[in-house]
Amino acid sequence: MAKSKEQSLARSLRKNGLSIKEISDKLKVSKSSASLWCSEIKLTEEQIQKLHDKMVRGSYKGRMIVARLQKERKKEEKNRRMFAKGKKRYLCVERKRVVCCRTWFILGGRIKELIGCSILQF
Repeated sequence: MAKSKEQSLARSLRKNGLSIKEISDKLKVSKSSASLWCSEIKLTEEQIQKLHDKMVRGSYKGRMIVARLQKERKKEEKNRRMFAKGKKRYLCVERKRVVCCRTWFILGGRIKELIGCSILQF
């Protein structure tokens, strides 16, 4: 498409209330070119308000996406910490069980020895 046709099409799109970004995307030109071509076009108050509302909705949507991602990231981090804490506690309990079993085993053997001698016969 010739530049003059692109320029006239950009102007007509701008008169219809499209944003510079929408125009540049449609015509596959840079935003600076679209802005330059449409610089003399004045938008009505209604068109300005529609563009503003669209911008606000878009930024709100972006904030909600970021907030959701942050919430998920915090949840994953909490799960990771809880898993590490649980793993540490489990290992501690396992060690205590091993020590306890070893102690009972040793004591059990020692008690058998003591029962076998004349002092502790039942």
